[in-house]
Amino acid sequence: MKKIFIEGNSIVDDLSLDLEFKRKLTSNVSWVDYNKSVGLNLNSINDFLRGGFGVYDYDENVEIIWSNSNVSRQKLDNIKASSKNNLFDEIIDLINSHKNIKLRLE
Repeated sequence: MKKIFIEGNSIVDDLSLDLEFKRKLTSNVSWVDYNKSVGLNLNSINDFLRGGFGVYDYDENVEIIWSNSNVSRQKLDNIKASSKNNLFDEIIDLINSHKNIKLRLE
């Protein structure tokens, strides 16, 4: 099973969350300029979680290891992503909706 490492210390707001996930879930794509103009897009992160963007195949079983997730939680707890969830909980729910992905928070 492939492992994908998300660095929680790199995630301080919605744009850095978006950028960290896109960098780790895709290959050969520069997201820096894209993120500045578009911003957070949970739909595209959801698409990338399915696979097929150069890091792992579509629906391939993978493990996402999110180190320092407590730092990310602290930074994202006050950002609303929906009427029910803050951004941290929303991204966790999104990851967990993919049966091929095992999430480990550290």
